[in-house]
Amino acid sequence: NNYANYQVIEQMNFDKIFVVNHSASSRLNAQKKGFEYIEFIKKILFEALSFKHHNILVIGAGGFTLTAEKSHNNHVTYIDIDPEIKQIAESTFLKEPIKGQFKGVDARAFFKQHQEKWDVIVSDAYSNQTSIPPMLLTKEYFLALKQHLTPGGYMIANMIVDPLFRDKYSQTVDNTIRAVFPFCRSIPLTYNDKMANVIYICPNQQISTQSIYTDDLTTSTTDFFNLQNSQ
Repeated sequence: NNYANYQVIEQMNFDKIFVVNHSASSRLNAQKKGFEYIEFIKKILFEALSFKHHNILVIGAGGFTLTAEKSHNNHVTYIDIDPEIKQIAESTFLKEPIKGQFKGVDARAFFKQHQEKWDVIVSDAYSNQTSIPPMLLTKEYFLALKQHLTPGGYMIANMIVDPLFRDKYSQTVDNTIRAVFPFCRSIPLTYNDKMANVIYICPNQQISTQSIYTDDLTTSTTDFFNLQNSQ
């Protein structure tokens, strides 16, 4: 259509690949598992954080694989600029209705028009296998995400960058995200000489101290002791 070319490739081992603009966007196997990075995000949300009955927003629908297996009783809304992607994915890839709601709208426009806050926002929008639309990779975009998170909520982003940040693009992506979310944990799924999926897990948390520990002035032991006593 006017937004993208779509194709579903079925493989011998029952895997299906949802291809968008000639790049593999989503994968689904017989157990309804997706690509490694999606399964990693699912483990963070549904196992490590044990999220249930939370409001989750996903920017970049792809093949809707975050909830293809199940939603874990969460209220999940997908956003994608192509209003036809839901019908395409349901009829040719999932072969069933998506688990969640869908809004076919530009993400930046959506945030300007809605004041709703979310417990988690997952940013996973790609125009092809490695390229993120420029308007979804700016400080202003991440500020919009932060403004639409509940206190203590999480922004999770799938970034395809150098896992060791050895180039300007990878460093600038990292700088941009941390300018808004200073306490992000970035987890590469692989370490090699190529671009790789790096998952950012960013709590919606304000900076409460500018302190650092130095040789001549350190309170690390006291701070750690106080932390242990408060738990």
